Amino acid sequence: MTHHPSDLLEVFTLAREAGLYRVGKALPFDVVPLFETLADLQAAPRVVDELLHNPVFQAHARGRGVLEIMIGYSDSNKDAGFLAANWALYRAQEAIAEAAARHGVRVSFFHGRGTSTARGGGSAGRALASLPPGTVGTRMRLTEQGEALADRYSHPDLAYRNLEQLLYHLGLAAARDAYGGEAPVRPEWREALEHAAEVSTRAYRELLARPGFFEFYEHLTPIREIAALNIASRPVYRSGRVREIKDLRAIPWVMSWTQVRLLLPGWYGLQAGLRAIEPELRRAMYREWPFFKSTLEAAAQAMSVADLGIAQEYLRLVPPPLAQGFFPGIAAAFEEARGLLEETFEGPLLHNRPILARQTELRNPYVDPISYVQVELLARYRQTPPEAPERTGLERALLFSLLGIAAGLRNAG
Repeated sequence: MTHHPSDLLEVFTLAREAGLYRVGKALPFDVVPLFETLADLQAAPRVVDELLHNPVFQAHARGRGVLEIMIGYSDSNKDAGFLAANWALYRAQEAIAEAAARHGVRVSFFHGRGTSTARGGGSAGRALASLPPGTVGTRMRLTEQGEALADRYSHPDLAYRNLEQLLYHLGLAAARDAYGGEAPVRPEWREALEHAAEVSTRAYRELLARPGFFEFYEHLTPIREIAALNIASRPVYRSGRVREIKDLRAIPWVMSWTQVRLLLPGWYGLQAGLRAIEPELRRAMYREWPFFKSTLEAAAQAMSVADLGIAQEYLRLVPPPLAQGFFPGIAAAFEEARGLLEETFEGPLLHNRPILARQTELRNPYVDPISYVQVELLARYRQTPPEAPERTGLERALLFSLLGIAAGLRNAG
């Protein structure tokens, strides 16, 4: 939540008061901004420029030899929706790199990615290939978390393969930056995506702002149960008291939608954004622009593991007026987004990923029974008084259902 240059300069003041820093001397640690929300990503180039005009921060960046900038995939998605968040991240990296170059400072990006596609997950190699030219250089950092740790590092051979792939794609991106191996993005593509992102954000925010949506979300998903169970490193809500979407942390927001097999943060708003781009132009952008290709394929991956039939089972937990007020519209948006993606790909969602398509086809039938069990567990758990002796058993079973679906879909948070 870096909003202003003062957010970073306060660290220098605190370090000075603690006796860790004197002007003209190096800090014993780095000070790294984290830009997360849509507004913060849009303001990031100006904030970086102002920081590098400040002699204290400029000396710090030059002394370390590189300016590290962290960008957040989670809160940007929760704030603006999938398409707009990805475009804002792309534009912010471009502009930050340009601002740093004007000051003669190298910049290195720290990517705060999650496991789910809604939080920047998916193939790290594809993500690296889609980063803006001039923003990679020879070093980068990224976060690995959640079930990705077991999937990618639990066995030495898996860890070696994953790190080898990361190094390979980093090398390709570094070579592209060094030798200009990617053609400039066409102005008409930028203009089309800028408009699509605006339309997408509007559709996404309109859904979240509709009266009754938060109540619908709380009844439909296990967010209240996730908040009550001891399965996270931090409280579900930032303040710990206010229960509303803007106070909700991004990880449980994504996880709760994944549990009910809607994965809404990974695609909602895309239907409006893609509709705003002419089909032929959209296909050309997909074929020739690595960033656009990677973004759409990430959404397709999320939608491939979604299941409207399973999601409908959770409607028994929702008061009928709320269910009828929201679910048909969400289902229609899902079908439209899927249709527009397939129109763009000129093929099915996972048209160029046959192994993933086969894995999904084989895996989903094993996850489906856990979803049916979870619906029943949620119904019983919510009807059982806290002091009832069976509450403990239900809580344990519910926890296992949450973990089972997360492990089965491998796209939880």
